[in-house]
Amino acid sequence: MSQLTALREPPPPGAAAVSGLPRHSLTGEDVAALQQQMASLVSTAHPMARQPAEYYLGAPGKLLRSQLLIGIARAGRFSSDAFRWAAIIELIHLSSLYHDDVVDNATTRRSLPSLNNVLGPQVAVLAGDYVAARSFCDMVRLSQKGGQVLTRGLERLCQGQIEEIKLDGKADVHLDDYLAVVENKTGTLFEIACHLGALAGKLPPREVEALRLFGSRLGIVYQLIDDYRDFASSDAELGKEPGQDLVRGIVTLPLILGPDNDAVRQYVQEIASLGAKPTAEECQRLIDLVRESARLQGCREFIQDRADRCVAALEDLPYAGLKQFLTDFAGRLLVLLDPAGARR
Repeated sequence: MSQLTALREPPPPGAAAVSGLPRHSLTGEDVAALQQQMASLVSTAHPMARQPAEYYLGAPGKLLRSQLLIGIARAGRFSSDAFRWAAIIELIHLSSLYHDDVVDNATTRRSLPSLNNVLGPQVAVLAGDYVAARSFCDMVRLSQKGGQVLTRGLERLCQGQIEEIKLDGKADVHLDDYLAVVENKTGTLFEIACHLGALAGKLPPREVEALRLFGSRLGIVYQLIDDYRDFASSDAELGKEPGQDLVRGIVTLPLILGPDNDAVRQYVQEIASLGAKPTAEECQRLIDLVRESARLQGCREFIQDRADRCVAALEDLPYAGLKQFLTDFAGRLLVLLDPAGARR
């Protein structure tokens, strides 16, 4: 039994959770301090820039990256500056969502009409650029090393987004190409959060590297689970319609892992041969075929292996409390592989 399998039990009574995700490690005071820092970062802008930049601040999301950054910083020489660092990583994440929604032509985000849907794609792109610029300026002011981490991370994030666009509409996507997109687009922000947390806590270089690697691997697991749930979960469990990537013509893990000649693969090829994005009926048929096959079980095994690699990165970490916190954090993500666990 892996270290993480044992953690896939229901959280204890009274444990806080965010949409079935890891128990919230931030107190109410922590969240208030974080939101105050986020608001102050964009409050000095011209009103025409401030309004779109502040659009999602009232719905801050799961704060997963902030939980990691602050939790790691608390293992070292913690100071209130960590909340500023966490605000920066949340705003960098937010800026990437502005751009994602334009590329995807999304209509909703965090239960709100998407900014591109309300004010148009040009405003959304510029709002994303502005939020990213303000975040970078503040990070460089706080830490030159932190600024370097963010700069390299943004480069990889953009690379991942470009690579994903290149794969749009392709029926035959190699696993390595898919994982490269996942690592750059999603793994990078988790890696940055863990790296900045280690820097904020002034941890030794060896521990910084271990935590950076853990963060990258955790981000990959997070995205793999998200792609798995797009096929395995119901509308109610997801809070949205399943198969959103399918609608865009994006092939993800459940369509990649599996036999080359099964019914799923044949239907993917059939849809691709038509030369157009799949219809809603075709998407639902493909979801049904995946659910009827052994592909989801293969995905669960693959994701479990990747999650075990997360914990392996922490093997030599000398901080027992931090090691347990991060192992638990990764383990709670795996609850989402079980639809019943996702509802807890």
